[in-house]
Amino acid sequence: MRHERINQPDPPSYRDGEGAGFRQHSEASKDGARAANPKRPTKCDLYFALVEPRGVAGMGLRGAGELRRKFSGAAGLGLWCGPRNKITVFDYDEPDERGFRDAMDEFGPSPFIVRSASGKFHAYYAHNGEKRMVRPDPSRKFDILGGGLVIAAPSHGGVGSYEIIQGSLADLGSLPKMRLPKFGPDAEPAAEAAMPDNSPIRAMKDGDGRNRALFKRSIAAGHSATSLEDLMQMVARINSQFAEPMSAEEVSRVASSIWGYKSEGRLFRVGGEANAVITRSEADHLLDQPTALALLIQLRMAHSNRNGKPFTLAREAASLIGVSLPTYRAARDVLVDRYFIEIIHPGGKGKNDPPMARLL
Repeated sequence: MRHERINQPDPPSYRDGEGAGFRQHSEASKDGARAANPKRPTKCDLYFALVEPRGVAGMGLRGAGELRRKFSGAAGLGLWCGPRNKITVFDYDEPDERGFRDAMDEFGPSPFIVRSASGKFHAYYAHNGEKRMVRPDPSRKFDILGGGLVIAAPSHGGVGSYEIIQGSLADLGSLPKMRLPKFGPDAEPAAEAAMPDNSPIRAMKDGDGRNRALFKRSIAAGHSATSLEDLMQMVARINSQFAEPMSAEEVSRVASSIWGYKSEGRLFRVGGEANAVITRSEADHLLDQPTALALLIQLRMAHSNRNGKPFTLAREAASLIGVSLPTYRAARDVLVDRYFIEIIHPGGKGKNDPPMARLL
């Protein structure tokens, strides 16, 4: 990678004036970022992959070139940590400057420090074989990013900006190694999102169902992510492995959706026991029709993964909720009348012509 120095004042020590140096250098970084990025972007502009000439994450030269052209106007920057870029990032996941300074005493000083959009801290080190480890010490909120994507300064987003608060890009060529302590026996590297070369996902292009595939694979990342920012990075990493990666807007939408489910306690594991989500207002709307509520639960457990696509409304559903066929049909009609399902095809023209419906 080639780096060009940004015109900035010499960085103060991160110990100077109990954080005064951080704040002074932060303002200088903001001025430089504004000059370089006059457009105020949306949060979706943030997820831009830094592409090297030899390609990224196994996507090849052509795919890397297409990715570079596609995001050439984005006001954000990301890079892959690890041996290729020779960078490991210490991700201090709290907006606590004093705690971060104490961590630097333990892990070693870094000449290049970034404040994230949420006010947290990234310290850059020379890669020395570290893996990507999320919460290697469960009692403390930090990650070791020895692999995977990290969002870099001077990226902008809807929640703020990434700011260089110490050092300059020239320092990336002479970073020190991290003093990595020994963690407990339970410390495990974070699961990498990389897929084998023969994975069908690596061949997926526009029209092949990439959005659904990305959402499904990102659910596991949602369970391990500790913040929306962390999840965005994981989803962007997965997206980069498609033959034709989707737009930054789609990546942001998928990550935000998964994080919303997690925040509401509705993020379930792929391959786990079938489940159905019924909101309080939906349950209240069907309290006078318990059979219809039972039918809705069965239909959502069986067909929620279709994302609104039609399914066969088989009469066997009557036996699943333990009612007669006429009672089942009455419950079905209640769900139609109250806009929980829609009949796409009424059927009834013979044994092989069942009704078709979709969940609303």
